Amino acid sequence: MDAISFLDFEVRPSIRQLTKRGQSVAIGARAFDLLLCLIENRDRVMGRDELFALVWEGMAVGDNNLNVQVSTLRKLLGAAAIVTVPKRGLRFGMDVIHEPAERFGPQFPALPDKPSVAVLPFLDLGDDPSFGQSLCS
Repeated sequence: MDAISFLDFEVRPSIRQLTKRGQSVAIGARAFDLLLCLIENRDRVMGRDELFALVWEGMAVGDNNLNVQVSTLRKLLGAAAIVTVPKRGLRFGMDVIHEPAERFGPQFPALPDKPSVAVLPFLDLGDDPSFGQSLCS
């Protein structure tokens, strides 16, 4: 999936990562889900009930859960990122740019064309014959 950029931030949904100027930003799972939900629906205001249904699907949670996650996102991204529309809900307040995933290169190192073997060094622990015997005996 593509990356989404705004300000100094980049969201990579496929690996559930948020970065700022290339450095990973610690973000909880619910805050990340809320951020994605707001970004994907940035062209409209989302009501609290709709956000609860999408981010906390099938869970019974209190209103404060949404408030805590919004506060977390505002601290991470800046107050203007999450806009409160009185008596209506929330919307994402930043302009975004979608970037193709290929820009980032492969997510995992490429596998070699043929089998390979890694040889790791062993530590010489000396001549003590008791070494390695059970410590509980």
